[in-house]
Amino acid sequence: MYASLLRISGVLHLGIFDQPEKNEFSNGLLEAHPSLEAKGRGGKEGLAPMGKDSKAILDAMKVMKEFELTVAELYRTCNSLWPEDDALWKNLEQAEMRHAETVDKMISILSERPDFFEPNRLFKPAAVRTSILGIRGDIERLKRREIPKNKILFIARDLEQSVIESKYFEVVKGRDVEYQNMIEEMRIDTMAHRDELNKKIEETK
Repeated sequence: MYASLLRISGVLHLGIFDQPEKNEFSNGLLEAHPSLEAKGRGGKEGLAPMGKDSKAILDAMKVMKEFELTVAELYRTCNSLWPEDDALWKNLEQAEMRHAETVDKMISILSERPDFFEPNRLFKPAAVRTSILGIRGDIERLKRREIPKNKILFIARDLEQSVIESKYFEVVKGRDVEYQNMIEEMRIDTMAHRDELNKKIEETK
């Protein structure tokens, strides 16, 4: 029962167990792009513009925006159930909404300045869509009050940790400073969320 509550469609790294399951979200989301492997075999140095990969990369980023919005909905649902922790859940929800807006801005930058970027890792949207479905399932279970507060804290913490480990921010690389600043801001936010949730978990023990 405990394991089933903590999984999000089998895509999260369940770090609270002695023998954690494979992190399918973080391990299955990205892999090295063939263009990088070519460079490793003596290909040209410098950026190789996204070219034919542009549409796939932009579509993948749109999936990540949906992911951020779904996580925001999860936290909003938690806030409605446990208003005594309003500051925690509202902070998490608002940050995820900002992240969705940031992904929108990143999409605009990639569209307007494609020559500033090259594919870095192959993105697997199916892994993210699986996670989105799992999170939506947890939202419905929360509404039916099937997940207690102490369990959802672990779910949320492992979700944030999986985002960190997935490194989905690395889908492209480039020299655009604005884009790099956005990536760093999202990474710092996500690590802060994980730490906040860890602190709350300790408080509820």
